[in-house]
Amino acid sequence: MQKSAISKPLIALLATVALTGACSGAAETNAVDADATSQDTRPSALLPPAPKPVACSADGLLSASLYGALEGEIRWQAEAMSCEGMPRPGGEGARLRFAGGAGDSGLALAFIVAIPGLEPGTRGTELPTRLTIIEEGKGRFFGSVDLDNCWTDVSNQLPADENEHASVVAGKVFCIAPLAEVNGDSSVSIKHFEFRGIVIWGPQ
Repeated sequence: MQKSAISKPLIALLATVALTGACSGAAETNAVDADATSQDTRPSALLPPAPKPVACSADGLLSASLYGALEGEIRWQAEAMSCEGMPRPGGEGARLRFAGGAGDSGLALAFIVAIPGLEPGTRGTELPTRLTIIEEGKGRFFGSVDLDNCWTDVSNQLPADENEHASVVAGKVFCIAPLAEVNGDSSVSIKHFEFRGIVIWGPQ
């Protein structure tokens, strides 16, 4: 399986893309969270327009160190990415989605953090989490197999100025095993993963 390298010649460009980047996704299987839909696996020409993203908040952040099939550093701030955050299907916790571009390689990635145990206004440590990475436009998914592989420490959840039903959620994700490729034989390991985004808990 060919590696999609983010590092080496592109790591330096990831800092630059923080000034210009942008991007675009959400039925649960045993390997990938319900928020990563098969919709993304269709040829990009057939994909519907991406939904208008929720603001990432002024201090929105996605910081990650990846190695394996996807390798390198991600350092996205609000202006470099699109963000979505909402309750999970069935109202079980919340999911946050961050998407952006990696340097000038044309690589577009989306990260979905699904936290079934997260409730409005709460924090928590070691919250079971399902983490999914999508290589957009290629239908390539990497995901934690179950809720035993990754967990999130939510360090803060504060009201957002933009919407009375919204919260700015900040936390770190830890995974004890690589994220396996769905319908493939490669994987991505997470050395570091930190995020800050908005969850809309009620009507916008």
